Amino acid sequence: MPQPLRRSKAKLYLAILALYVALFVAALDYSIVSTALPTIAGHFHSASAYTWVGSAYLLAQAASAPTWAKLSDIWGRKIVVLAALSTFFFGSMMCALADSISVLIAGRVVQGAAGGGIVVLVNVIVSDLFSLR
Repeated sequence: MPQPLRRSKAKLYLAILALYVALFVAALDYSIVSTALPTIAGHFHSASAYTWVGSAYLLAQAASAPTWAKLSDIWGRKIVVLAALSTFFFGSMMCALADSISVLIAGRVVQGAAGGGIVVLVNVIVSDLFSLR
């Protein structure tokens, strides 16, 4: 029977810290934007698309999570979680540079899809790091 891989406590703590910071960013993104939605809708003069800015993130997050988990089974956890973080950054840049409400909603969809990957992959990686004993 093969012996389980031993990691030092420092490496384990750093890995957990990095994962939780990534999870914190993805979770914080939704709560900050939902608080600022009245100001955002006022800036774009669009009361009708108000609900889509918040909903686009959550819908994309829920829809993309299984896909990210399957991709991590195929290509490995590290590269897929880095891809999710990069995609989240790209979506954040889209939102920051948005000049219309449509571009903002598209950026929120990209952020949500990547946020779904971050949330599910943090859980998968934590379950990989610790045995069931």
